[in-house]
Amino acid sequence: MLSLHKIAEVNVFEDKQGKLSIEAFFSRSKIGMFDATVIADLDAKQLELKSFVSMLKSSDRKGTPSGNWKYELSEDSLQKANDMRVWRLVYMPSANYDEATIQKQFGTPENKEDLGSGLIYWYYPEKSLVILEDKEGREIFYYVASNEYERLLAALPKEKKEDE
Repeated sequence: MLSLHKIAEVNVFEDKQGKLSIEAFFSRSKIGMFDATVIADLDAKQLELKSFVSMLKSSDRKGTPSGNWKYELSEDSLQKANDMRVWRLVYMPSANYDEATIQKQFGTPENKEDLGSGLIYWYYPEKSLVILEDKEGREIFYYVASNEYERLLAALPKEKKEDE
């Protein structure tokens, strides 16, 4: 079982369309023999996240490089977030994986989608995995439970997110 042995930084994010999401961010962590940043996306309803945000002061909101807003949660909201289910894990390795390494480790994807600008999604529905290959940067691995794969596909960004 994966154990990060770290306390996550839990924040709510608001995108440019006003949609809220909540994530637990584990800064660079050692996972087995690999170094990576891991984000656990938590399962929460918009109404619940709006209630978290409504209890905050304006100074609890900060801009991010992507143009989204980041909200630091109150202690009460953090306690509630601890009980939320993780629906997706996002793994961002410190190492840069090339196409041959991805193919060797995960096999042939069912499909690939070229987003342009050196970004290619590799789809592995049987593994509940999508990999965003970045020819000029680091890859991003998206993992979900098998029953969440369609949700993962719908939630994938069509451009690489800036670090939040």
